[in-house]
Amino acid sequence: MAIPSNGKDLDSEISEHFGRAEYFLVIEIENGKIKDVASYKNDEKMCIKPVHLIKRSGASVVITKNMGEKPYTKLKLNNIKIYRSKGKIRNAINELLRGELEEFREEHLHSHEKHENGEHR
Repeated sequence: MAIPSNGKDLDSEISEHFGRAEYFLVIEIENGKIKDVASYKNDEKMCIKPVHLIKRSGASVVITKNMGEKPYTKLKLNNIKIYRSKGKIRNAINELLRGELEEFREEHLHSHEKHENGEHR
C-alpha cells in the first residue's frame, strides 16, 4: 500500500494533499502485519507524479485524506483501490486491516479552487 505522508515513518500524519505530500510511504503487508516500510521524498509536488511511483512500487491500495481528480482517475484506471483516512499512518493501516476504512469516492475529490494561488500542476 502507499500513503502520502508529512514524514518518513509510520508515526507521521497522512498528508493533507496527495500530490503535495512531503513523502510517500510504501508499506508491505504480510499475513495482516507490517513487513516493510520504504519512504520516498516527493520533490516535484505535482499531483500526477506520485501515481507513477505508486504504480512502480506495485502497491494495490492507497490511503489518503484528500486527492484531486487527475490522480484519482489514474489510480482507478490502474485498478488501485483508494481509501480515505486522516491522522497517524500507523492507525490508518490498522483501520484498513480491520476493514474499518471508507473507500474514497468521487464526492471526496479535492477541489483545486481551494488552493491559495490557484496553481495546480
